Amino acid sequence: MKKWFQKYKWWLVGIPAFFLIIFLLRFQLLLMVGNLLISEDEPQNTDVIYVLGGNSKDRGEGAANLFHQKYSDNLVCIGGNNHHELEYLDIFMTESEVTARVIEGNNVPKENIRLIKESTSTQEEFLEIVKDINAHNYKRIIIVTDKFHTRRVQRIFRKELEKLGCELFVVGVSNHRFDEQFWWDYELGSIYVNNEYMKLLYYFLKY
Repeated sequence: MKKWFQKYKWWLVGIPAFFLIIFLLRFQLLLMVGNLLISEDEPQNTDVIYVLGGNSKDRGEGAANLFHQKYSDNLVCIGGNNHHELEYLDIFMTESEVTARVIEGNNVPKENIRLIKESTSTQEEFLEIVKDINAHNYKRIIIVTDKFHTRRVQRIFRKELEKLGCELFVVGVSNHRFDEQFWWDYELGSIYVNNEYMKLLYYFLKY
């Protein structure tokens, strides 16, 4: 018995110690997991602000705020998916249309807003944005999305836009439905983080 203990004592001590350290540092580790999804830029004056589809309230308000800070007077709302919550009320509007309404509600003139309604995923949004950049010869753009979406946007967009000679600034907005610094305390935050890591892996393998 003594020989057996001598042989495995480091395992017997090390494994419980490892899990104890994980438990004590759990909040710092969870915070790090969330923060790894965030990759933001400081906004700069640009030719256009693109607002990606989804979370129309927060992204729309964030884009309107950038407009009022005069980073650009040209906003483009993207998203062809129907806004699911509104479908229950028999109101059929795309995410881009809802985002545009939010921006207009934040005192941005309608003539400063364009819509691109065809895209239904981040990859499709990328293709639509590239097409729009080429059509208008934009050289500097801002993309507005959720903070936890910024890492994936950077991976998809930056390298290809550099080939076009277009400078990219990704600006993240906070989701009003959960606190990014304590995402694990919210069911929606946990779902968002899990989904975003799965999508990062999917986009890495596919693209």
